[in-house]
Amino acid sequence: MEVGWYVIVPIKGGETYTISRKNGKSESSQLRLSVATIEESPDEDVTLLDKVVTDSSNHKKVTMHTSTNANYLFVGLAAGNTTEVTEEIQALAVEELQVEIGDSATEYEPHVENDILVKVNGGYISMFSELRESIKE
Repeated sequence: MEVGWYVIVPIKGGETYTISRKNGKSESSQLRLSVATIEESPDEDVTLLDKVVTDSSNHKKVTMHTSTNANYLFVGLAAGNTTEVTEEIQALAVEELQVEIGDSATEYEPHVENDILVKVNGGYISMFSELRESIKE
């Protein structure tokens, strides 16, 4: 049975997003990186809107154009044929993890503790405050 570890990111649909991180396949075979979109808050029977996009070369970067009705990125960070994704693999999976609007990854900039920032037009928007408000617009 394959076990996975995921991050759900609220987004504004109809945009292109690039998800990047420091570590990939060369650091661990469990470090997968794949992205899909969903419309409603995730639950057990969530329906994927946009097909899963995977970076098959090194599992460090994925770019996806989202449907207009997409409200969340469903980002798969790690998966393996074990009963759990270890804390060590989780740490590698999120090291320098960055979600950006646009079709290219820029140099990593650390996020604020207890928050995740999305890079927009050369600046950053907090996922836990400003981005949620902008999604409602």
